Amino acid sequence: MRGPIALANKGLPGCAGTNSIFPKAAQAQPQSAERAAMIAQIVDASVIAKMKPTDGEAPAVRQALLDTLMDERKRRVGFSLPDTYWAEYRQNMDRFANEMTSARAGSLQRYKDYYSTQLGLLDTPTIKTLLPDSETADRSKAMAANNTMLEYHYRTQRELLKETLSAHQARMAELDQRFDVCKRFAQCWQN
Repeated sequence: MRGPIALANKGLPGCAGTNSIFPKAAQAQPQSAERAAMIAQIVDASVIAKMKPTDGEAPAVRQALLDTLMDERKRRVGFSLPDTYWAEYRQNMDRFANEMTSARAGSLQRYKDYYSTQLGLLDTPTIKTLLPDSETADRSKAMAANNTMLEYHYRTQRELLKETLSAHQARMAELDQRFDVCKRFAQCWQN
């Protein structure tokens, strides 16, 4: 089964060639204000609560959670580390929480952009069949399109979260390496 693959844009140019296996991609239809409004309505109606990034917890709640995590880590480590280590540890954990929130927001934006682009390739009568709560709506087609796009969103979000987690793990491993934590603690951060 063919489906869109979630790729993070890292600056590499896309392949512009075509052949019998990969024919020329469909061209976008001319946009009008009516088409843009219909596309925006379809995309906005397809966004569910799980896709929306959380506004984040209150700063006091986040700080309390970080304090709890750091106290648990200090207890598990079992030896003293300098205050600079713990300050950077807290900074990395806070940065990780911010990056996770922005990754969720980024996956939602990529979803909206991709879905809008895909709908822009369709002709106006087909778009009208996907409009929610309209007389011309074909609910089965609309649900199928939304389910396909929901899978795209989850794949995109998973990839962005993996990248975020990998970057966090690398930062924490580098921190533990600088302070020689791994020589004294088996459960140190490792990359």
